[in-house]
Amino acid sequence: MAEVRFLDGPLRGQVREIPELSDGLPRTVHAPARVRFVEYQPKRSFYSHGPRWVAAVKPRCGDPVVAVVPFTGEVLDLLPAAAVEQIDRGGRAALERTCAEIGLVAGDVREIFRGPLAEAKAAPPPHELLPLAAGMLAGIWDIPGMHVSVWVGVGEAAES
Repeated sequence: MAEVRFLDGPLRGQVREIPELSDGLPRTVHAPARVRFVEYQPKRSFYSHGPRWVAAVKPRCGDPVVAVVPFTGEVLDLLPAAAVEQIDRGGRAALERTCAEIGLVAGDVREIFRGPLAEAKAAPPPHELLPLAAGMLAGIWDIPGMHVSVWVGVGEAAES
């Protein structure tokens, strides 16, 4: 059995034990929704806490969302408090915009890396989400002194 957190649909907010398939993935779950059934698709959880698995009816619900805020090291030297606040606001806002474009909201928002771009490229696990940001970093790879703040969240269904 696998513990699964349901992210949307009629089972939203519930955690249940679901039988596992031979590969360890929880089985697809069918739940009654008024007059019809809805089908939940299980997937790996990208939440920083809770069960290892989540399940959602909406296709991108539960997927990781990544945002990158580039900045130079000089910004932190000149305006440390203001720069940190601006970087934090920028990361959160970028995640919210990305999720809103697909009809979701950003949940479990957190910064997973802040530092020189060279360190981000070589970051060891648990930064397995950094490769998702590679496309966003393509235009700044070769700029000397570039730093990045990498933010991650989970696409969640908007309150209904």
